Amino acid sequence: MSRSRSILLASCLAMTACGGASTRNGAQAREALSEDARADRLLVASRALHWAFPTSSGRPTGKETPEAIARFVAEREDVVAAGASLMRRHRRADAAELAANTWRIFVLAHEEAKGRAFLASVLDAPDADDRSTRHRALAAYGDGLLAFRLGDLSGSKARSLEAWTLARRAVDGEAEGLALLGLSRADLSSNRGREAYEHAREAAERLHDLGDGYRQAPLHMVAQAARLLGNLEEAAGAFRQSVALNRKLDDLGMVEVELHNLGHVELRRGNVDEAERLFREGEALAGPTNDPYDLALRIFNRASVAYSRHDARRAKELLGEARALLKKENVELADDDARELDDLEKRLAADAP
Repeated sequence: MSRSRSILLASCLAMTACGGASTRNGAQAREALSEDARADRLLVASRALHWAFPTSSGRPTGKETPEAIARFVAEREDVVAAGASLMRRHRRADAAELAANTWRIFVLAHEEAKGRAFLASVLDAPDADDRSTRHRALAAYGDGLLAFRLGDLSGSKARSLEAWTLARRAVDGEAEGLALLGLSRADLSSNRGREAYEHAREAAERLHDLGDGYRQAPLHMVAQAARLLGNLEEAAGAFRQSVALNRKLDDLGMVEVELHNLGHVELRRGNVDEAERLFREGEALAGPTNDPYDLALRIFNRASVAYSRHDARRAKELLGEARALLKKENVELADDDARELDDLEKRLAADAP
């Protein structure tokens, strides 16, 4: 092969390679553009999401998830990618807004750890400007709640404090109220009753005028904190208000929860007949169940009533059944239920001859 032809061939090969690289780079550019456009569309769509129970530590929608929210749940990986796209383009305020609007989809998907990773990608980056402060506060509250659901109380407390700092900087009542609510949850689970009560009361004040959905969790936390402090009359009143509010909201699951909690408060007030009525009302509302947690609590409630009627033998027998069921099914009780169970066990042991 002549030297000139070799040069020409090498040149053609180089042009082909460059053409291939150009094609690949073009495809990547188009893919990035498409991803960025989708991120922008998701941000806009996220502004229309409505959460029926915005303060709840559980399900933030009713039994039927609205179609718009269901789509976001199904496309949650796209939401994560959208957050990354916005951050890559230095649109941190928009990324914070997307995170604040959508973090509850990870509650519905039962993917709290993934939700925390998504929120961390936004919250742990340096703040862009004051435009993002309110949304960063709301996202930090969300991360605190996801941490709480995972049992990470120190992480929940830290994010809730961060949310409180940001909310005060934004001078935003909703963000302030939610941050205080997050603090009350972490405090109550750490047996800091006084702090939990004060934070819950402040949260209730800031969120009251935003509607019944915003009153739900603060009222529950006020009742629970008062119960932990031994302020039984106030706790009973708050639980009764919570029952009425949740009936109005048609959140029958929370009605059942509050009837159970109120029943135990009434037992401690010496109102055994009323407590038994409340327990039965809760069971009737829930209907038949195979859930081991619910079954164990129903057995435990009967044990508590039996003890209050001075039938220690029957109470011990029923308590043993509840404990055995919880152990068999490897079920861990919520803090308030665990405290009641432990207390009955201690009283039975103290009464034993």
